[in-house]
Amino acid sequence: MLGLVFVGLGLITDGGYAFTAGTAAGWLRGHPRFLASERWISGVMYVGLGVAAAVSSGHQPRAAAR
Repeated sequence: MLGLVFVGLGLITDGGYAFTAGTAAGWLRGHPRFLASERWISGVMYVGLGVAAAVSSGHQPRAAAR
């Protein structure tokens, strides 16, 4: 029974997200200012992710030998 409730809630929330995204996409496609800035927004995001990856280090510093 709990599994069915979980699936039902998932369908409702995911369906709501999909409906909202579809509505927002249609509205945003109609605005030329958004379309012109979309390229720059995504570019800045990718550069920021690249800088974050370059600055972060996956190595843990070793403890000093005593």
